[in-house]
Amino acid sequence: MVTAIRVAIVDDHDLACEGARSMLDRDKHIQVIGCAHDRDTLTELVAAKEPDVVLMDIELGPPENGLALAKWLRSKLPRVHIVFLSNYDEDAFVVEAIASGASGYLLKDCSGPLLTHTVHAVVGGMTLFRRDLLDKAMKMTKMGDARSRHMVAQLTPAEREVLIHLAAGEVNKDIADRLIVSESTVKKHVQSILKKAGASNRTEAVAKMAAAGFFNASTG
Repeated sequence: MVTAIRVAIVDDHDLACEGARSMLDRDKHIQVIGCAHDRDTLTELVAAKEPDVVLMDIELGPPENGLALAKWLRSKLPRVHIVFLSNYDEDAFVVEAIASGASGYLLKDCSGPLLTHTVHAVVGGMTLFRRDLLDKAMKMTKMGDARSRHMVAQLTPAEREVLIHLAAGEVNKDIADRLIVSESTVKKHVQSILKKAGASNRTEAVAKMAAAGFFNASTG
C-alpha cells in the first residue's frame, strides 16, 4: 500500500487554502492534513501531523512573512519540502525562495495538474522552479567576492560536469547515463556540490554557483 503524501497549506486567506485543497484532493496519493494561517497554527499542525510538503504563501499578512516562516520551519523540520505559492513573479522573491531552502516556486494561478505534479516531484527529490524565473533570479544575484570565487575553485572536474547537468534539470539517473558512471557516484558528487555551495538543494546550489560566475567561466 502506497503511503499518501501529507501536505499542509499555509495561507492567510481561507479561499486560497480551500482552492489549493480542492485541487490536491483529486489525487488519491495526496492527503491534505490541514490549513494554517500563521506561525502558531502551523506549529500546532506540524506537531500533530508532521507534513511531507508545505505549500507556503510567500506573502502572509502581517506580522508574518512566508520566507521567514519557511526558514523557521526548516530549522525545526529539516526533512520537510517547502513549495512557495505566490501572486508575483518578482526576481527578488525567487532569489529569497531559493535561499530559504524551498524546493519549488509556483504562481497561484497554476493548474491543478501542475500543483499535484510538483508535490510528487519534490518528495521524489526534485526541485521545481519555472525556468524563466530561475534564469532571472540567477542573473540578478551577484557574488563576485573572494569567497564566491573560492567556492567555484573547490569543485573537482567531475563535480563541474555534474553541476552543468544539474543546471539543465537532469536527475541522477540521466546524469549517470550521460557520464557513464553509477547513480551512487553522481549522488556523492551532488552532495559534495551542495556542501561546497552551502546549499540545501540542487536549485539553490545551481543559483549560487551561477551567481559566483561558474557558468560564465564554463561557457566563456
